[in-house]
Amino acid sequence: MTNRNTRWILALLLCAVMALGLCMAHAEGEITTWAELQTAISAGGTVTLTQSITAASGDSALTVPKNVTVTLDLNGCTIDRGLIEPTKNGSVIFVNGMLTITGNGTITGGNTNSVGGGIWVKAGGRCTLSGGMVSGNHANQNGGGVYVSGTDAHFTLNGGTIMNNTAPSGGGIAFQ
Repeated sequence: MTNRNTRWILALLLCAVMALGLCMAHAEGEITTWAELQTAISAGGTVTLTQSITAASGDSALTVPKNVTVTLDLNGCTIDRGLIEPTKNGSVIFVNGMLTITGNGTITGGNTNSVGGGIWVKAGGRCTLSGGMVSGNHANQNGGGVYVSGTDAHFTLNGGTIMNNTAPSGGGIAFQ
């Protein structure tokens, strides 16, 4: 094979990887743990994943604090809480501030004995799902995928997908 053919094949492979939105290997200094992801979210701004992140036993739900605005680019990666049994505060993400989710990727593994298995938008919180998928989460009460608390909490589905979540009421999304 000639150098020209090799370069052509490598270019095609790179385009295919980018087109599929696959989670890219992490670079030095990138987010590699649940705790680092929480720190980045707490700081606000744009957080772009470069690898999938799975919570360790004992890790709490990721929380967007009040008065913090975050754009979370899943970038083809997965955020997995990894809970098998329902637990107290078993959501993947609590939203008290403003969260926009973009890019391909999945939020999964939430399993709570209350509401909001995947994402719980709490009073005063704002969440927009512009990309990605909320899938494979469970709530023992309402909102297996997403739960929105009260009249001053807002959720906008502007792309993205909510599917394959379970709850006795509002398996995909539920509003208080």
